[in-house]
Amino acid sequence: MTYPIQEMAIQTETLKQIRAQRLVRREKQYVFRLDAQQVQRARELDLPDSALIALAAIDAAAYGSRRNDWVTLPTKTIDAFARGFRWWHRATTKLEQAGLIECQRHSGRLPRYRLKKRG
Repeated sequence: MTYPIQEMAIQTETLKQIRAQRLVRREKQYVFRLDAQQVQRARELDLPDSALIALAAIDAAAYGSRRNDWVTLPTKTIDAFARGFRWWHRATTKLEQAGLIECQRHSGRLPRYRLKKRG
């Protein structure tokens, strides 16, 4: 004779906290900073706001290395703007044309960016 197994939901305080923390992680917000000189230079070059946002994201990624290394932004970061790859490509192209960044683009791979030295 077999007995059916009855499932019972267990709600402990610890499980509630874990679920709440998971929800907070999913709603992660990106915070990028630009200094006044970067914004002023971008305005002088008549760059659109999209280029300023891209510059802030690239600057944040490059900040961790503290060197003049090439950085790749994760797809999640670019997708967080909810604008699509074309929007991002146009913004980074404007930055490249303005001489603020260098970009290496290769088919099948994410682009790599490097900030040009301020001077």
